[in-house]
Amino acid sequence: MRREPGPVAPEDPIEEAAVDYALARRRVRSIVEGPALDRFLRQVRAYRDRTYPPEATRVPKVRMKAEDKARIGHLFVAALDDSARQVLPPPPGLGAKPTRLVRLSPETAVKQVLHHGELTTADYRRIPDLIEDERFQKTGDRKLAFFGYYDGQWRRAIVKQATSADELYLASYHKARPNQVPESVRTEREQSQQD
Repeated sequence: MRREPGPVAPEDPIEEAAVDYALARRRVRSIVEGPALDRFLRQVRAYRDRTYPPEATRVPKVRMKAEDKARIGHLFVAALDDSARQVLPPPPGLGAKPTRLVRLSPETAVKQVLHHGELTTADYRRIPDLIEDERFQKTGDRKLAFFGYYDGQWRRAIVKQATSADELYLASYHKARPNQVPESVRTEREQSQQD
């Protein structure tokens, strides 16, 4: 059973939270459960409304101007524990400690809103739970897929590691069909329901 993180103290700098799991969890929870997530999603949706026609649901690649990216910024949405972090390659640089913080970039957030507009703020607040649940599989050299079951629906989040820097990004988050979830994860959930 996981212990819930305590509140984030003002002296919890983001640099320390990047390598300390307990601190990273507290920092992420304060961001995702607080007004920062609401503000971020409001800005992303406003950008989408200004930039794309209402009927647009598919955009091959979201391209944002630097000033729009800077204005919206990125949002830390999850923290990787040891089991997930150890599956990924070590960070570039001799002796560098690997980051645990997973960020959502403004470009990916716009893509999410365009492709998965049905997701609510409450859905985004579940991302830390989903990624901390330890139900994941490696899907590439630098990618992990996480799975969770909430409100009668599977969810899948893809976390990717940048190749040139020690950064982790939420590449995708959406509702998943059962056939997109590994059988072992579905079986584990079914067995836990029977207990």
